[in-house]
Amino acid sequence: MVLSSRFIYKIALISLSVTRWSKWSSWGDCSVTCGGGKQARSRTCSDSSCSGSSKETKDCSQSLCPGQCVWDQWSNWEACSVTCGTGQKRRTRKCLNSKDSRDCKGNDKQTEICSLTDCPGMILSKSNENRNVTEEAAT
Repeated sequence: MVLSSRFIYKIALISLSVTRWSKWSSWGDCSVTCGGGKQARSRTCSDSSCSGSSKETKDCSQSLCPGQCVWDQWSNWEACSVTCGTGQKRRTRKCLNSKDSRDCKGNDKQTEICSLTDCPGMILSKSNENRNVTEEAAT
């Protein structure tokens, strides 16, 4: 088998660059115990001509901290609570990593006023106009 001098030179370069670096240290402790942190390790170079990095990091402790919650997306709005006049509609969401939504910050329910067409026989009370309260008209 005949080896070219170019091939031998490449092997020599690879060998030199590998031997200049020490072995990687063990991964250090995670920077946090929960909620996502970083771990680091390092290596040293025996001279100043090493290429590459002397440090590496990776993510660690991806588990959520107690009380840290992940909300699901909001549901679609439910239909308005009335078929005419002013009512309410509601939507909900669930806490994905807890059975109890109270563990999560924020609300698991939202309500919104919905105004539909006027109901037959209903008038808007002048004294309650700002509150959107309806009263039945006298017949």
